[in-house]
Amino acid sequence: MHPSVISEITHLGSSLLSRGIESLSRTNQPPANPKLFSKQLAVAQSLDPKENIEEIQRDILDSPAISNFLKQNRDCVITLDQLADGSMKISSSSGDFITLDHSSELCTLARKYYHACQSEGVRLSKDRPGSVTLIA
Repeated sequence: MHPSVISEITHLGSSLLSRGIESLSRTNQPPANPKLFSKQLAVAQSLDPKENIEEIQRDILDSPAISNFLKQNRDCVITLDQLADGSMKISSSSGDFITLDHSSELCTLARKYYHACQSEGVRLSKDRPGSVTLIA
C-alpha cells in the first residue's frame, strides 16, 4: 500500500477515535444519589473485619428466607455476591438465586459477611471471582 494512503487511513482513524471520545465525554451521567452513598459509607465504616465470620454466617443461614432457599438447593454450593446497587445476590450451583434488597436487615448482615470474608481473604470462591462461599 502506498505511504500516502496509509497516512490518510491513519489520520481518518485518529479523527474518528477523537470524535468518539468527545461524544462519550458529553453524555449525561445520572446524578449520584448522595443519600444512598452516605448509607453505604456508614455501613462500610461500621463493619468490623475481625467480627466472627461463623457467627454472621449462622445468623444468615438461620433467617427464614435463606433457610427456605437452602431447602430447595440441597447439596449445592451457595455463594454470595455484592451487586452495584448495594443489594446482595445469593446464588446456588444449581443456577437458582435470590437477591436481597439493599435496605433489608438480612442484606446488611450478608454484606457484613461478604466484607469480612473479603478483608480476611477467607471463603473466597475459586469458581466465581469476586464471590464468597456461604456453603461449600
